[in-house]
Amino acid sequence: MQGGNLQKTTSGTTSVAELFSRPEVRVHPLVVFEGDNFTVSCSVSSVVASRIKHSSLRFRLFRKGALLQHGPHYTATAGSAHDGAYVCQAEAKEIARNSTELTVNAKILPSRPIISVEGGVIIGRPFQVRCRINRGTRPITFTLMRGQRSLGSQEVNALSALFNVSAIRERLELAEFSCGAQNDPSRLAHSSPPLTATVIGE
Repeated sequence: MQGGNLQKTTSGTTSVAELFSRPEVRVHPLVVFEGDNFTVSCSVSSVVASRIKHSSLRFRLFRKGALLQHGPHYTATAGSAHDGAYVCQAEAKEIARNSTELTVNAKILPSRPIISVEGGVIIGRPFQVRCRINRGTRPITFTLMRGQRSLGSQEVNALSALFNVSAIRERLELAEFSCGAQNDPSRLAHSSPPLTATVIGE
């Protein structure tokens, strides 16, 4: 291995396949978000016991062609600095084999949603509410809430969603509305502040 380049080296006429299987590279957890810890691991599924011992295998992990770790495990905090294609290399008896690439791209949780009225509010008439976020990996599930009650959800490949709302009888009712944004079902949705808007006809 020279200069970080991934190369396969052989010695004599020994068959690579005779010694050990092609290494595999895995990431845990499978889906990572910015700020989460994740681990990249390297392993082989089989070795020829009569030729080498499993314990004699040496592992290296690479990201974008650069050596990261001597050893089968590499742990980091998810984010753009650790995104990219990971490759595992296993070596024994001057035989080196590389895994296929595994690309890690950290997802971004939604920012706190913002709720606003589209086109104004007139007492006694239905109106529209937009929920939006500034950043987050799509698709995003937006949920419109009135108090603790969900008025509906939309999963969209966008940073905003538009909801139709029934008429209200007074301006104070607007404060009952809020929206949530979520792109990971295992985490609580971020909630917006209460809705505020100018009301006509009160």
